Amino acid sequence: MYPMRCDNVQLLICEDEFGTKSYYAVNAAGEEFSVSYPVFKALRHADGTRPLRLPEDDVDLLAELENDGLVHTSRLVREESCSRLILFTFGKERVRKGRPVCRVLNAVLPAGAVLTLVAGIAIRVLHVLNDGVDMDSFNLPLYVGLLVASAVLHELAHLWAAISYGFPVFEAGVLVENVFGICLYVAHGRKPGATKAEEIQVALAGIEANMFVMGLFLIVSVLCEAQSTTFYAAAAAQIGLIVSNLIPSKGIEVDGEVALNTLFEVKSIYDVARKWTGSKRRRRKLIRSAGLPGAACIALFRVIVFANEMHLMWNAIVAFGPVLLVLITKMLREY
Repeated sequence: MYPMRCDNVQLLICEDEFGTKSYYAVNAAGEEFSVSYPVFKALRHADGTRPLRLPEDDVDLLAELENDGLVHTSRLVREESCSRLILFTFGKERVRKGRPVCRVLNAVLPAGAVLTLVAGIAIRVLHVLNDGVDMDSFNLPLYVGLLVASAVLHELAHLWAAISYGFPVFEAGVLVENVFGICLYVAHGRKPGATKAEEIQVALAGIEANMFVMGLFLIVSVLCEAQSTTFYAAAAAQIGLIVSNLIPSKGIEVDGEVALNTLFEVKSIYDVARKWTGSKRRRRKLIRSAGLPGAACIALFRVIVFANEMHLMWNAIVAFGPVLLVLITKMLREY
């Protein structure tokens, strides 16, 4: 991979009283380094899509920048709580070329997801009412492939939305937290002046993609009788993926967490929920002042806190639940 600027690296320009400019780079640990203008310019354009244009007379400069925590060339980035494997990097030129297509896809996604899901449910229900349920054919490799494809489309939807609204997009890859905390991700920055609607759509675009995939799999489960059970199980798994992405999670900004943070203008809806549910005085105060809506807020906060504690177990249910359901159903029918 071409050199890429490390996370949280700051590039600073200082000008003295005589108009002389000095250039500095600050790494994530807060260490400050004085750099020349050519190096400063190279760091500013270090997005992983092209070689760095460093002074040719210093062959060890790239190694020094890596050692100082300013750039990295490895696709595997280890952090305190997780690791991530960078699969793709996006520069400004790539983003600019893809923006027209992304705008079209992002515009049709919300309505298309709802319509496809409604159509899929209706077609599946009519099929079951007329022909019954066939649970005899299940293809595990195909099922896993369908889940991977739905996860890829989920992240592509985030990418389309971010690019269409002009959010800076940096990279995409695989995030590994633990044995059940393995997921794909798209890293993007904040857009100055972005509206709430834009930020919420960027956050929820992946869930809309899962809704579209669920409806599509339900339709295919009716049209393709040979793999009906496999597609139906993959469609059922989308429910788990949707809920898993909606649950606010401590330490990881999943889709629901970002959307609720934006909507209520808080830093972390999970922290707010934990604060209000953990204090009896706060709960009583909210219920006395707001009445039934206050009680509803407390109930919602309790769900958020409980769901966060069960997040790892829920991820396991998402992956294996539909498969177990199919196997149990087949065993009962044979018995």
